[in-house]
Amino acid sequence: MTATDENVTLNDAEKAELTAKVMEESIDGAPKGLKILVIVMGVMILAMIALIIGTIAYRASVGVVKIDERVEADAPQPTQAHSVPSMPSMGKLKKIIEVVRPKASVFIKSELSGSTLLLQFKSDSGADIIKLLDLVSGMEKSQVVISP
Repeated sequence: MTATDENVTLNDAEKAELTAKVMEESIDGAPKGLKILVIVMGVMILAMIALIIGTIAYRASVGVVKIDERVEADAPQPTQAHSVPSMPSMGKLKKIIEVVRPKASVFIKSELSGSTLLLQFKSDSGADIIKLLDLVSGMEKSQVVISP
């Protein structure tokens, strides 16, 4: 009798035996490299999980560091060559300094250097107007007009 002549039916015991035999062959017959790869990948996954848990535990124990604190801690401290010019004492400064904005101009920026204040304006004609003020005396030191 051949398989093509007649349908072959298996009972439950024969099906179970055949399934077990196929499963056993596929597990034992797997390439050795594939088994090693699966084990290595499993170990890597466990290592990553341990690293994540360790990082969370470390950050929880140290506490939260604000961004501003980190930047200040990493910033270089000023030296004599790069020190910021000191401001004159408040006793020497006038309380109110009046600045007359040039006609038809818009204020652009201000910059402080020691006791001198620089004010930059832009006129409607496109000219830049720069005023230098002395903060100690409260007087205008100079005015520079840069034509467009």
